[in-house]
Order: sequence, then structure tokens, then C-alpha cells
Amino acid sequence: PKYFDVNASFVRSMALGNWREVSWRDSFSCPTVEEWMSMSREKTGSFFSLAHSLFKADDSFSPVLQKLPIFLQAVDDIATFWDCPENKKYGEDI
Repeated sequence: PKYFDVNASFVRSMALGNWREVSWRDSFSCPTVEEWMSMSREKTGSFFSLAHSLFKADDSFSPVLQKLPIFLQAVDDIATFWDCPENKKYGEDI
């Protein structure tokens, strides 16, 4: 039960971050930098936070786990913007 609660929390956070990004795309609105960083932490960061929680990693990894999802999300967004792959629609990230 304890791990289920932990997993459910991270899945909820990931889904919320994904919903925020899709809602910006569908409403043609541009998030602020702070909103985008928050979305990145929710959407992409959830996976790293889940791994951190489940494996009980050392607390010294915490700063890296806070910054890594923002970096990965930025790389993905920039790559999609400049060179949209054939299997993705422009601006789609689901």
C-alpha cells in the first residue's frame, strides 16, 4: 500500500504536467518561464522523483534530480521545434 500511494502520487503529477502542456498547445497560449519549468518538473521530473523515492537514493542526488527534467524537457521541445520528426505532429508531445 505504501508504494502504491507513492506511485499514484507521481503518476498524478506526471499526468497533470502533461495536461498543462497539452492545454497550452490546444489554446495557443504561451506559458511563462516559471509555468513551463513547473510543468517540466511535474511531467518529466515525476519519473526521476519516482526512481529517487523507490530506490531511496542518497539525498545528495536531489539537486540533480530537480534540474535534469528541465534540461531533458528543453532538449525535447527545442528538437521538436527545429526538426519535427515524421511520427510527431508539430507541437505535439504526448
